[in-house]
Amino acid sequence: VGQVLASKTGVLFFRCAPRSPVSEHQHAMAVVHIDADRFFLAVHAQFDRSVREGPGTPPIALFQYNDVICVSASARALGVRKHMSPEAARAVLTPAGGRLVHAFWRDWPGPRTWYKPYQDASRDLFACIRASLDAGAACGSTLERASIDEGYVSVEERHGPESVAEELVRSVRERLGLPVCCGVAPNKLLAKLASSAAKASGGGSG
Repeated sequence: VGQVLASKTGVLFFRCAPRSPVSEHQHAMAVVHIDADRFFLAVHAQFDRSVREGPGTPPIALFQYNDVICVSASARALGVRKHMSPEAARAVLTPAGGRLVHAFWRDWPGPRTWYKPYQDASRDLFACIRASLDAGAACGSTLERASIDEGYVSVEERHGPESVAEELVRSVRERLGLPVCCGVAPNKLLAKLASSAAKASGGGSG
């Protein structure tokens, strides 16, 4: 059974009952799932201000080869989705004044997507998460990288996983300028579902 809780800063948390400790010598644990929101576009925006999301920014979709890999909030509202073909996305975006942007790419050796800017941003993201954890009560918590832009943190309930999640959101946004969402739950599956709910609500944590 879960419930939605509002933090002091107004973001929402979807919380289930904490997982019970295995023995009296162990503490109850929670899992925090942290996921960068529209990661590829956010990285691209660090090099090209025209794709930064904000008031007046046209809807944008980022693609590589024949696959849309990231969609701005305004483009999503129009019906553009990840893994659409660029042609299908363009047909939706163009009438609304939007556009397609190609992922970073290089000519040699042969034209191909250039992943280094995204890989560098990913390393910075996880370094920031680690530093934020080690600077607070959750120092030493296990951080597991799940993909280029998401990970899981195992946090003891006594350290306040909701507070840990809020601090992660704040630290990453302030230090790197990357929007992230967090979900807090007793296990990875529910934590990931919670962070997805936070994204859908427009909040920073779920």
